[in-house]
This record gives sequence, structure tokens and C-alpha cells, in this order.
Amino acid sequence: MVHTIEKKAKTPDTLSKLFNEIFAPNPLISGRYLQHYFEENNSSFETMVREVLYSNINKEKQSLLFDEIIKLCVAPGKSPNLDSIITYNFDDILESKLEKTGLEIPYKTIHGIGMEIKNDELPIYHVHGYLPENGKLNSSHKITFGENNYHEQYSNIYSWNNIVQINKFRDNTCIFIGSSLTDPNIRRLLDIAYEQKGNKKRGHYIIKKRVNIGYLLNKLDVYEMPKELISNEEKLEQVLNNLIELYEKFEENDSSSFGVQTIWVKDWDEIPEILRKVRESVT
Repeated sequence: MVHTIEKKAKTPDTLSKLFNEIFAPNPLISGRYLQHYFEENNSSFETMVREVLYSNINKEKQSLLFDEIIKLCVAPGKSPNLDSIITYNFDDILESKLEKTGLEIPYKTIHGIGMEIKNDELPIYHVHGYLPENGKLNSSHKITFGENNYHEQYSNIYSWNNIVQINKFRDNTCIFIGSSLTDPNIRRLLDIAYEQKGNKKRGHYIIKKRVNIGYLLNKLDVYEMPKELISNEEKLEQVLNNLIELYEKFEENDSSSFGVQTIWVKDWDEIPEILRKVRESVT
């Protein structure tokens, strides 16, 4: 956004950054604006996204979460651990981690039509597009970022990426990590898969972080709350706990309507341990 505003409006860098920080344009509006800008200027939108995407990434940084995902990927054709990975990210961090293990892990990155998978390969589906850090980008690296791309994917139920998701949601047990399940297209595909299962309703799981009282207090304006609550810490804590319980039930009911059970964690750092238990329970 800063780059395009600066170039198009001949606006100083500082003013462009202030606009971006203060008004924080809606992602859909931003995506639409950016795609139009690059089309008008015969420039590659994907190339610019790639530059920004990898500008602050440290692939050498250790991640316990990635370590556990890699362990699930080690023998996809020889164990029941993992059928496939679906990612909504553009980056190649997972692929880089797999390469750096030094092990011969058979995997295949899928990001377009006509990419075949061998029996012993673990497919990694980039259903919103793929932008590897190195190499030349072509038409197969188109990403779902702006409204136009999103509408195209949403309207074409028979697109390869939609078909992949429906099949996996219908035939496998899936674990959603880092997903809020608010994307309208994912919700629609989960609905379709859930209906197609019929009586064979194998469940999925989603990992979500609990809301803590400290976060709620920061969000609430205590001056707008009744004085008897502010002065009574015990009563205030009870109200906040009830509010958290209500929120969690609301989230659980929404997820369960798609056949997805919620696993609550106090901190994201708990996820690697959950994946370890999953991995060990099926080996």
C-alpha cells in the first residue's frame, strides 16, 4: 500500500505510511485497489507481494510448531499420520523446513491445475496460491487476495482448490490450526462436505485460544460499567468469567454446526504438544 500510494499519488513516504497506519484500509478494499493498480501499470502484483512477504521472514528461526508438523510429514506413504496438508498461506516456509531436515521426505506442492501426485508423495495444497521465495513466477502462481480473485473462486464450485477442500473435509479427519473459520468460502465448503457425509459424520478439530480476563478488561471501558461491579472485584471477575463462558459456547456451537470440535488452549505454545500426542496416538 505504501509503495503504490507513494508512486501513484506522488505522496511522500511518511504520509503514505501514516495513511496506512491510521486508516488501516479493509483487506478486501486494499486487495482490490492493489490489483487494479498493478494491472494499470502492467506490473506483477504477485512479485510485489512476494517481495513484501519475505522481507521480514527468518526461515532459520526455530519453531516447535513446525517441528511437530515436519514429524507428521516424515512418512506420509508408510504410516497413517498424515493424508495431506491444506494451507491458505502463499509462502514456502513449510517446504523449506522439509528440505532442511536432510531426510528424503516425498512431498509435492500443489498450487494449480494438472499437478499430479505420486502414491508415496505428501501433497501440500496451496489453495489460495503459492509464491516461492526463489524462482520465476508465472500464471500458475496467481493468488487469491483481492475481491476479484475471491469472487471467482467462490462462484466456481468446481475449481480444483474447492474440489480438493470438499474431498478432504468429507473423507478425512482434519485439524484446523491458525484458522478462525470465518472465511465464507471455507464455511460453505465445510457445509457441503458435512452434508455429503450423510450418516458417516467423522469429526474435525479446530484449535482456538481462550480469552483471558486481562484481555477483556483491556477491551472493556470500566467507566461505562456499573459502579457496583467496578468496586467489587469478586463480582466483576464472576461477570467476566460468565462472559468468557458465553463466548466459548457461542464459538463451539458455530464450529460444531460444520462437524468441527473445538480444542481450547490458554496459549498457542500448547499446540506442538497437542500435535505430538496426536502423532504418537496413531503410530
